Amino acid sequence: MRALRALSDHPLSVSVIVPAHQAAGEIDACLNGLFHAGFARDEILVVDDGSSDGTGEIARNYGLRVLRHERALGPAEARNVGVEAVQGELIVFVDADVVLGGAARSRILDHFSHEADLKGLFGSYDDQPPRVGTASFYRNMLHHFVHQRSDENASTFWTGIGAVRRDDFLRLGGFDKAWENIEDVAFGMRLRAAGGRILLDKGLLGKHLKVWTIRSMFRTDLVGRAIPWSRLLLFHGGPRNDLNFTAAHRISLLMVALMGMSLFSMLFQPAFGVVFVMALVGFVWANRTFLALLNDRGGVGVAIISCGCHVLHYLAGGLGLLWVLIADWAPGLWGRATKDQKRMPDAASDRGQALEEQRRDR
Repeated sequence: MRALRALSDHPLSVSVIVPAHQAAGEIDACLNGLFHAGFARDEILVVDDGSSDGTGEIARNYGLRVLRHERALGPAEARNVGVEAVQGELIVFVDADVVLGGAARSRILDHFSHEADLKGLFGSYDDQPPRVGTASFYRNMLHHFVHQRSDENASTFWTGIGAVRRDDFLRLGGFDKAWENIEDVAFGMRLRAAGGRILLDKGLLGKHLKVWTIRSMFRTDLVGRAIPWSRLLLFHGGPRNDLNFTAAHRISLLMVALMGMSLFSMLFQPAFGVVFVMALVGFVWANRTFLALLNDRGGVGVAIISCGCHVLHYLAGGLGLLWVLIADWAPGLWGRATKDQKRMPDAASDRGQALEEQRRDR
């Protein structure tokens, strides 16, 4: 049963951190979304992370506080610096290319004000992404689909639309830049390990404005997702039955591996074409619910093209896992632990201890 507390005489104070790098094309929509979601101007901090396209000026024109970095530090460090610069009891992270929907502020505050054991919360992209190409439509729908079908009692965290208590964030040392691209996932693991409950609120939605290409999607899936996710899974006990690690995802990865091996084998023995067709059918069956959603939202043509994108998504995942097995896991068998193996995401960092001391001194 959830631990509840009565509403205090003064509600939780809130600070919103928006890290922004080269976001001039999206920051207007993002900020207007925050205003419509109920956030006040004095609650919002934009961290202009080395932008050269006027991102910071656009935010200042709204009367917002802007923290400027002359050179890009990366999203993890931009968020860390942002949290250190605000005083809200509750920190809300929103990406600069996300437009919040609904009364998000009151929804987030309601959770944290009434659930004393709640340490973190995050939402999901909506199912109506902008029509800026099939790759973008597919990618944003995939994120929506995965989050909407995941366990509400989450084992990770997400900064696209996410909230955490400031004291807990500082105590755990914030985001670890060594896990850039999945620093929020690693932080969520540390938060859970420290006894915190994290909620995936499937009704907390935002529209993702990012434009994807096949190339950018594959690179992100391989370098920014598959490789670090595999390291978390193999060396640090990452989530094994949720998000991208459900049975359907594992079957899909196996089917894509069979398709790849059968295509290669067909060079020597055409009969392996039967194996390829069977693997393709198995892949479509394993992803039938997602493909049906794509068909419903975008039509048959979009669903067919997206199926190809989905194969590439799992191909990147398989290559990333293979890379980690060869480069990191195999050397570890002989006692040669890699840097990533030694860095445990659930260990208290020197940064966290320093920030906690600063907080106590204030």
